[in-house]
Amino acid sequence: MKRKLKKSLHYFGEFLVKTSQTFFYVSAFAWLVYFALENFKTGLISNYFDLNLLLVFTLTSGLVIIIFQDESRPAGRGGLPYLFSLILAILTALILYQNLGELEEKGIFLSALVGIGVFIILNLFRSKID
Repeated sequence: MKRKLKKSLHYFGEFLVKTSQTFFYVSAFAWLVYFALENFKTGLISNYFDLNLLLVFTLTSGLVIIIFQDESRPAGRGGLPYLFSLILAILTALILYQNLGELEEKGIFLSALVGIGVFIILNLFRSKID
């Protein structure tokens, strides 16, 4: 009986971690996109949905991953983190351009430079982890 319960709890834990990983990636990406849209036009998202609830959901699923993930197995890394870093760099550049719009050509140059810098820094940091 104990062995069966222990095995069931193990499988439930694996299911919880895998589900939390999927929820974390989806909710983090959705939060970034919604935050960027809300920054461009105030009220576009916040009139219908509270971004803080999505952020709490993202942080909760991230904590489940951090606390319960088995460190003996390496996490699979593919080309998807490069896509996320590219999207984050583009969103950073667009938000910065919106805030530096009064600088005209200098604002375009600075936002592009910061976007490229964010992409490079994220990928350099990623290569040190792998």
